[in-house]
Parts: sequence; structure tokens; C-alpha cells
Amino acid sequence: MRVLVVSQARYGVRNVIQSLLKELADDKSIEPSYLTIATHDAPPGVERISLLSAELLNRYEGRQLRYLGYAVLNFWRRAYNWLAENHGRYDIIWFHTPRLLPLLPTDLTNKLLITYHNHLLSEAAHHYDRPARWYYQAFGTLEKRGLRRANKARYTIVNPAVADELSSCGVSESRIRYVENGVNTNRYNPNHDTNSVVRKYDLPTDRPLLLFLGRLKKQKRPELLVERFNEISTALNGDIQLVVAGKGERSEATRTIANEHGIDNISFLGYVPEDDKPPLYTAADYYVLPSSYEGSPLALYEALASGTPAIVSDLPGTRFVAEEECGLVVDFEDTDDVGRIVEYITADDDHSSNARCYAKQNLDWTARTSEYREEFQKIHEQGVLS
Repeated sequence: MRVLVVSQARYGVRNVIQSLLKELADDKSIEPSYLTIATHDAPPGVERISLLSAELLNRYEGRQLRYLGYAVLNFWRRAYNWLAENHGRYDIIWFHTPRLLPLLPTDLTNKLLITYHNHLLSEAAHHYDRPARWYYQAFGTLEKRGLRRANKARYTIVNPAVADELSSCGVSESRIRYVENGVNTNRYNPNHDTNSVVRKYDLPTDRPLLLFLGRLKKQKRPELLVERFNEISTALNGDIQLVVAGKGERSEATRTIANEHGIDNISFLGYVPEDDKPPLYTAADYYVLPSSYEGSPLALYEALASGTPAIVSDLPGTRFVAEEECGLVVDFEDTDDVGRIVEYITADDDHSSNARCYAKQNLDWTARTSEYREEFQKIHEQGVLS
């Protein structure tokens, strides 16, 4: 079965696609290919087809409007043109969070799988800063109309709430399947040697470490995290360290709040290379996620697979953390929950083994890929019958 994955996504979604492609490349019954932008690589054994100029992609990185126009909208326009001529080479065409769907060639929709990794455009607008917010608002209605063009496609969603959004656009519930994200439980495990990252980032070893790892953007609420950490640190007489790994549009504002409060027990690491992430999770005592919304959060899964308990916002996709005794679920906007966090950190409860066990049994990419293979088979059978 020849499967073409189409995406220009960065950050977490890109990591998801890379993991899925690696799994597909190990399946001798599948020939995976990857249609993407020039700055994205493909795993070994996966054919890579690139669009756009790497020079321009690198030049526009960090310049939101230009990057959105060139690397996102222009990519999908060109991808549809390329597919109009080449879709016959593939049995399955797999889009990840597509844009400009009204331009979709209709003669390939009977072999199309569309995965949405987050909300549809207009529903997500208020979670973003300008100019991304304007982009989501402007293209929201357009994309919903485009869904009618993909009338024979099947859909998988990472966030259960997206099912209602798709249904409101006329997509039959029988064509929608919830498949959450996964994690490589071999790569992320509790047994990493942490000495290298402790030395590299000058992390203290005489106090508990709270780790936030992710993009510093509005939905992640890093400024609120710093505010709450200041209260937690005060309650613990400074005997705790917050480690913030990542960069983004809220980086400067987050550092400013820390400076205004005079907090000196925060380590801002900035961008962390992929190879540093597994030992960094292992070095942490707790992973913290204060987001206002999440679908199926990869960093949380990576932390749990590393045996690191989590302190997370009360969201549909994170509540299992409390149910499975992998950590604590709180309302970061409620100052009263600071006491619950302090109590949890100072308690004797050890949720490390629960976190690792849950990830191993429920979140491994092998199980996720099997669910996608089932969708491939449904689409293949649909094509044979049509």
C-alpha cells in the first residue's frame, strides 16, 4: 500500500508525523512517502518530496505573517497542484491539518485521510496572539466550506472536541475517529543518565525540579505559570526550582514577570535540542502544564513515559493524570490550588511508576499506528468498491 503523508507543520505536529512515518517505514506492507517543505527531513526508508525554497523558509522563520503566507498557505496551494498530477501514484493520501481546502482536487477525496491535530481554524482563534489570531479568524469560514469539497474523505482527530466542529460542517460521524497522540516509550524512559543535562544547563541538584517544556505561547500560559510558581516558591521557602525549556512569542514577557517578582530560582533554557529532552525529563521531579487548552499533549506523554509525574490544567485531555494517579490536576487560575500543589510536592506519594506504566500500556506509538492502519484499510476498501 502506497501512503503519501502531506504536511508542512512544525513543532509538536512535525514530531508526531516523524514518529508515525518511522512506524510505517518498519511495515513491509506499506511504502510511505512524505510531501513537505524543504526544511523538513524524512526518516530513513521514507521517500521525501519537498516544496518551496529552504532559503526563503529560513528567512521568514520568526516573521509570522510572511511565514504563514509562504510556508503554510503557499505550501498547500502548491501541494494541491502537485497532487492533481501525481495522486494516481498513491493508494492513500494523508493530510495533517490541511489549509485552503476549497482548492482541493475533488478526484482524490476517495483516497483521502485528514487528521486534525487541533481545533478547526476559527474555534482556535482566541487562543493565539496577533497576527496568528487574525489568520485563524480570516480563514476559519473558508476552511469549513472546503470541508464540503472533501465529501468522501475519512477523518481522525487528536482532540475529541473537534468531532462536534466537523459534524457542524456536515461531516458524518461515521467518518470521524478519535486517535490520540503517542510516545516512543523506548526513547523516553526513566533510565537516562542526567549528569550531562544537569551540567550543561547548570541545574541544581539539592531541590525539587519543576519542568515546563514547550513553546512559550498564549495557550500555554507561561506568564501564569511564573506567577503561580512565585507563590509555590514562597510557600516552600525557595526550596524548589522551575525549569522553563522552550522559546516563543511569550518568552520576553515571561522573563519580565520573573524579573519583576525578583524570582531567582527559575532556569530559562531557551531552545532545547531533541537529544537533550529525554534526560531532561528524567532529571525533573515533576512536569508542569498550565495550558488553557490542549488536544493530546506530546510533552505530557513524554514526561509520563520518562517516569515524571505531572501537574496539569483541568482539561478533557489531561484529566486522566489524576484518574490514573500519574500526577495532579489543578486550576492554575485559582490561587487556592497553590496549596494543593505545595501539598502534593511535599507529600510522600510517588507517582513515577504509575506514570511510566500508564504510558507504556496506553500511549506507545505502536498502538496508535495500528489504529491509523485500520483507517487506511477502510479507505482502500472504499476505493475498491467505488
